[in-house]
Amino acid sequence: DSFTYTKTHEMINRDGSSSQYEISCLSGWKIRDAISVLLRVIFQVNLTAKLPSEKEEEIREFVGSILQLMKTLKAESLRKE
Repeated sequence: DSFTYTKTHEMINRDGSSSQYEISCLSGWKIRDAISVLLRVIFQVNLTAKLPSEKEEEIREFVGSILQLMKTLKAESLRKE
C-alpha cells in the first residue's frame, strides 16, 4: 500500500530516560472506506452494492483521479521535507 507510513513515538520512562518506538499506520482500509462514503453520498445510496452499475466506468475514473491526486500530494510533501 503506497499510503502506509510509520510514526515514531517517544516515551518518557519513570527514571526520566526516554525511548522511541515506531507504529506502522496502515491506511489502505481507511482510504477505501472514505472513497466508498464519497461515492455513496454522490449517488445517495446507503450501500456500495447499490451504486449504479451503468456508472461503473465513471466511478473507476473518479477513484483513479482521487488516488492520483493523493500520490501527487504525497510526493510533493516528501520533496519539501
